[in-house]
Amino acid sequence: MDAVKCSDTMIYNYSSIIASLPFPISLYEELEFIHFQTTDLKEGSLLIEERNDKVILWNNDLNLSEYSSLYRKIRKELPVPIFIVYIDTEKEYTAVLQNEGKQTDFSEEDYPSKFGSFILK
Repeated sequence: MDAVKCSDTMIYNYSSIIASLPFPISLYEELEFIHFQTTDLKEGSLLIEERNDKVILWNNDLNLSEYSSLYRKIRKELPVPIFIVYIDTEKEYTAVLQNEGKQTDFSEEDYPSKFGSFILK
């Protein structure tokens, strides 16, 4: 997939992140959120919020065998800290730790999860 910056309001370019995924992704913006939606819907989605000083990953239900390479790619490509606020699976938790994620108290919202919230810098 070529240029995926779908609007002038997006802060970051996600081309290389999308290219690293094993299935086609449709990228669109709705309100203040960026949606990475698999085109056949069964492979899941990724929901992020862009801010000038951080990116917040609100939901990741992409159907990947592991998430470490995805988080490594996101960390490499985005020049700001990445907050992953809702980690409820062992697979995501392991991937965050493999990418030097640090536990954080994401006090902006109250989103309880099994493993807590993490930040990748």
